[in-house]
Amino acid sequence: MPELNKALNSPRLIGAPPGLPANIRPILEDAIKKAVEDPGFQETAKKMRKTTDYLNGRDTEKLMNNVMQSYQNYSPIVRELFGQDKK
Repeated sequence: MPELNKALNSPRLIGAPPGLPANIRPILEDAIKKAVEDPGFQETAKKMRKTTDYLNGRDTEKLMNNVMQSYQNYSPIVRELFGQDKK
């Protein structure tokens, strides 16, 4: 059930340090894209019943901003549960 795997799968991300020179980013993105799309990698992922999706840096940043925002939506509930809203 690849759809379920994809829906429940947590993203695995590769990051670079702050201040990465602008000319290095496309080199890293290209290398990672080639690795993810490599037929051997895809075959191994398929055998492991894993799905893969390549995201470039901009799309990864959007994804993470959305994830972090969704967590923020629950912060009042978490604060209440841990009693942090009472001062």
